[in-house]
Amino acid sequence: MSEFTDRYKARMARRGDGSNRKIRMKQAKDTYNRHFADAIGYREATVWGRESVELGWVQEENIDIIAETNTNGYERMITCRPDTRLAVGSYIKFKVFEDDENPRTFIIRELVKPDPVPTYRVFECSQILHIKGCPIGFPCFSYNSTYSSKGLIDTDRNYMLDSRNKLYIQKNKFSCRLWEHYHGYRIRLGDEDGWVTFKITEMDDFSYKGMFIVSLKVEQRHHLDGVEEPQYAYNDEVIDFTDLGYGSKEEDGTVTDVKTQLILEYEYYYKVGKTLEIASNKEVVDWGYDSTMFDIIEEENERTFKGVPNQVGTITFNIVDSDEQVKTITVIVKES
Repeated sequence: MSEFTDRYKARMARRGDGSNRKIRMKQAKDTYNRHFADAIGYREATVWGRESVELGWVQEENIDIIAETNTNGYERMITCRPDTRLAVGSYIKFKVFEDDENPRTFIIRELVKPDPVPTYRVFECSQILHIKGCPIGFPCFSYNSTYSSKGLIDTDRNYMLDSRNKLYIQKNKFSCRLWEHYHGYRIRLGDEDGWVTFKITEMDDFSYKGMFIVSLKVEQRHHLDGVEEPQYAYNDEVIDFTDLGYGSKEEDGTVTDVKTQLILEYEYYYKVGKTLEIASNKEVVDWGYDSTMFDIIEEENERTFKGVPNQVGTITFNIVDSDEQVKTITVIVKES
């Protein structure tokens, strides 16, 4: 027994005991911190976690990172200072190249290595997902910005994602509300150069703790897609986000300036001589319209506008609510 004990002690002495390992780890971290800002790829970055986004993109965290060169155009590895911990699904923004005019937004996919300097895999967000009635847009990673070829297949997970188009978005109270109503929900992605309509077929909420993976299928365009605003696809029902609110948080933890999203009910098309009606879910202080487009204003109060158009054309309303949120809508007036 003594011989075995002696061999064990000798082996542990060569390896170093736990306290020695802690000392070496601390020394390594101190060295990394001293030289961190001198490394190639050093950048200043801004992080928005789940709570920051839920409160209206406030209380961002400023951190230092080293951005490694990407190899596939959409994925990067970033290294943080020792003991920096970032949640999966958080958004991080930084300049990819030093001479970039504007920073780019990425979503944190996973922690690759925790110590001595934490390393994360991040995906660049090339699109913003807009949901009618939701007070925020969701920056999202889409594997193919043309929306025509196969999506990303995760070979480093325990299962394979299918080959349809997919979006990675942060899991927060707003995306969780979408998850409750997602099946068959129609969305639009794109920009001024072109929009494509999709139908949501699946929202994977278990593969990554802080993210949803949204599966999409290209959908035939509806004649009402983009009529109200170009980023919104037509759906028979509007998801209700009004009870969630958003605002800012004080240092003592109390939430202030919580705003309910302004939602309007109206038709896209009206006829000359017929009543045009708009209803609001909250107090409106200014309906913001061109009065020359109406013969009669039948009703105009905090919640309702009713007027009779006098000519064919488009009528734009710049509606301001009691929280000074502005929503612009355009309706089309046709011949009777």
